[in-house]
Amino acid sequence: MFAIIVAAVVIVGILGAAGFLFHKTTANTTEPYATLNEADSVAGPAAVHALSGSWNAVLAAGIRLPAQVSLLLANLSSVENLTSGCTLTAVPGAPTSITVDATPNSVLAGHAAFWLVGLSNGAGSIALVSVDLGNPVALYSFAGSTCATELGDVVGFPSTESDSPALVAAANASGGAAFLAQYPSATQLLAGLGGISVDGFTSPPFWEVVDTSCPLPLLLNETGAEFNATLTGAPANVETHATGPVNCAAGLGSSLPGASLVTAPLLLLAALGFYSGD
Repeated sequence: MFAIIVAAVVIVGILGAAGFLFHKTTANTTEPYATLNEADSVAGPAAVHALSGSWNAVLAAGIRLPAQVSLLLANLSSVENLTSGCTLTAVPGAPTSITVDATPNSVLAGHAAFWLVGLSNGAGSIALVSVDLGNPVALYSFAGSTCATELGDVVGFPSTESDSPALVAAANASGGAAFLAQYPSATQLLAGLGGISVDGFTSPPFWEVVDTSCPLPLLLNETGAEFNATLTGAPANVETHATGPVNCAAGLGSSLPGASLVTAPLLLLAALGFYSGD
């Protein structure tokens, strides 16, 4: 479980630093509102182009926002604190911000404008690639003894991994659809990792689907509602789910079991500062 938490913390850090590290690649694009498989299909070539070697997806996060968000230049020290003991290597060509585009309600479930994919080279290094509107962007890599130790048990997504439409469909069937009908402008976060291998045992992929009515940017003393589901991914199967009120300023899900782990990236976006783009 600790490796799962570390993996989630990595996602938190990357979303916080996404405006700091940016690199255009020559990799092909996919459809603007990609599924997990489609995002992975372009993230891998982007990592190879930027860093060379062989890379396999071990982490992924898809975000459906009701409105476009531009993430301002982040302070890299915030990521260094989260990844102490790891060496962060920026891919050259940093802009002042990066855009997380909106996903219209008309877009099919399981498709998202923005994905963040973490890929491993099998030698203790992780590469982070964002895919926004189908365009892959290599952000940076990190490596070091601490990274290798804490993430060494995390494995790639298996060939039997369910694609994101199946994951979200399972979550929707357990209560997500009713929540989204009540809150059509909700933000949705799908985050997971390929699994954990310890002492010869390999766990199935682990996923969280979170729908939240909390506004972005977050407002103090704001109360919202949230649905979350914990799933395994090969095949998609809901293990637990819950719906209830949340204190938006306290972690976008602090009152619901399991939700705060994957809603933390949204809180960090607000904490580091971002603005809605026109």
